[in-house]
Amino acid sequence: MLSEVVSATNALEGFATFIEEYWTEQPYHLAIGGWNMPPLSRDDMANRARRLAHRLSQQSDESFDAAARGQLSRLPEQISWFQANTVPQITGSAPQVLANFEIIISNIESLSTSDTPNWEAIDDKSLVPHNIARRIRNLEAAITRLEPRTAEMDDQVARINEAHAAALDLPTDLQSLKEARDEIVSYSESASNYSNKIQESFQSSLLDIDSISRQESEAKKLISNIEAAYSAATTAGLAASFTERASQLNRSTWIWVAFLFTALSAGGYLGYFRLKSLQDLISAQSIDHEWVWLNAGMSIFAIAAPVWFAWLATRQIGQRFRLAEDYAFKASVARAYEGYRKEAARLDPELEARLFASALDRLEEAPLRFLSMEEHSSPYESLLASAGFQRALEKIPDLRATVVALLNRTDPNQQTKAHSTTE
Repeated sequence: MLSEVVSATNALEGFATFIEEYWTEQPYHLAIGGWNMPPLSRDDMANRARRLAHRLSQQSDESFDAAARGQLSRLPEQISWFQANTVPQITGSAPQVLANFEIIISNIESLSTSDTPNWEAIDDKSLVPHNIARRIRNLEAAITRLEPRTAEMDDQVARINEAHAAALDLPTDLQSLKEARDEIVSYSESASNYSNKIQESFQSSLLDIDSISRQESEAKKLISNIEAAYSAATTAGLAASFTERASQLNRSTWIWVAFLFTALSAGGYLGYFRLKSLQDLISAQSIDHEWVWLNAGMSIFAIAAPVWFAWLATRQIGQRFRLAEDYAFKASVARAYEGYRKEAARLDPELEARLFASALDRLEEAPLRFLSMEEHSSPYESLLASAGFQRALEKIPDLRATVVALLNRTDPNQQTKAHSTTE
C-alpha cells in the first residue's frame, strides 16, 4: 500500500474518532439546529469517514495517479486544520461546518473512485475478478482437452459424409475412390521426400553439434588464458603501486636530508658565533659571571631550534627509510608471486597454498608497525623516555637525583614531565 494512502486512511480514522469524542450524540435536526440542519447523527458522520478510509485501503496502488497521490499527501494536514479551526464552530455555525465536512468528504471520494477497466486492453491479470479468471482458466483447460480430438472428429465426419455420398451415387463414389488413391500416392511421395530432407537436416545438426563442442573447448581455453592474464595484470598493478609509494618515500627522504643539512649548518653557524662571543667574555680581564651565564643561556636558545629541527629531520628520515624498504620488499614479493605460483602449482597444490598464505601475510603487514606509538615533541622528552636512559637510571642510583636537581633550575612543567618519566 502506498505511504500516502496509509497516511490518508489513518487521518480519516482519527477524524472519525475525533467526531465521536467531540460532537454530541443527539442528531442535528429541526429540534436542535433549525430547518437547515441535516437529520444526521454523530455516528453517521464518523461511519462515513471510516467507510471512506476502508475504500481507499482496498484500492490498488495503480489506481492513484501522481495528482491523486499529491492530494492524498496533503489530506492529513487538511483534516488536522479542519479539526482545529472549523469543528469548534459547530455550536454557532453548524450548517457551515457540516457543509465544509461534506466538501472534504466529496473531494476524498473523488480520489477513491476508479474508472472501469477496459477488459479488452487490460494487461494486469490481477485486476480481473477472481471468479471470472477462474472460469476463463476452466474454459481454456476444456478447449485444450478437446483440441487433440477435433482432427479425429473431423475425419470421422468426413468419412460419414463420404459413405452417405457413396450410398447415393455409387459411380461417383468409384471415381472419388480413384482420385483419393491418386492423392494418397501423391502424399506418400511427398512424405518420402520430407523424410529424406529430415534425415539430411539431422546429419547437418550432428555436424553443427560437433562444431559447437569444439568452439566450446576453445572458449574455455580462452577464458583460462584471460583469467591468467588478469591475475598477472593484478599482480603487476599491485607491484607498481608499491614501487610508486617506495619512490615517493625515497624522494621525501632526500628532502628531509636537505632539511637536516640545513639545520646542522644553521646550528653550526650560530654555535660558532655564540661560542666565539662566549670565549671573548671568558678571556676578558674582568669577568662578569652574570653576563657570562646570560650569554651561555642565549647560546643554548640560539642553537636549540636548529638542534630540534635536526632531531625531527633525523626521525623523519629513519621512518621514511624503513617505510620505503617495506614497500620495496612488498613490490618484489608481488612481482615474483606469479612466477612462483605457476611453479608451485606444477609441483604441489599444498605448496601453492603455502606460497599464497606467505605472500598474503607479507602484503597484509601494515606499514604503521614501523612507526612509534609514542610521539615526543622535543629531543629532551625523547631522551628521557628512551630505553637507554631508563637502563642508566637503574644502574646509576645517583643519576635520578642529579636529573631532578638539574630540572629544578629549569621549567617546572618540564620537571614534572621528567619526574613522571623517571618514575
